Amino acid sequence: MVRGPSRPGVVAVAWARGWSRTSSAEHRRWAAAVLRRDRFVCQLRLDGCQRRASAADHVTAVAEGGEPLDVANGQAVCASCHGRKTREEAARGRARRSRLRPVPPHPGAV
Repeated sequence: MVRGPSRPGVVAVAWARGWSRTSSAEHRRWAAAVLRRDRFVCQLRLDGCQRRASAADHVTAVAEGGEPLDVANGQAVCASCHGRKTREEAARGRARRSRLRPVPPHPGAV
């Protein structure tokens, strides 16, 4: 078992190597409130949707400026839709980072 910081309500998970934003008690309460509000029905309805929501997702990703604990910025999603949306957000994040990283000059051009 991986041990995280000694914070009440924080669960350490091995794959995160300790505490993560989504392991806090506040985040779990936010997710439960979003799922209850949407009655456990997937709000994305992408191709292959399973309809039964099993996760709460941010409408505007936290990395893109979304509020992390605002229920209005949450939506219930099924595993299939959540995976697809997460992959798309990760691709945008990688693209953002690559645009911000300066291109080093080619050694032969110096």
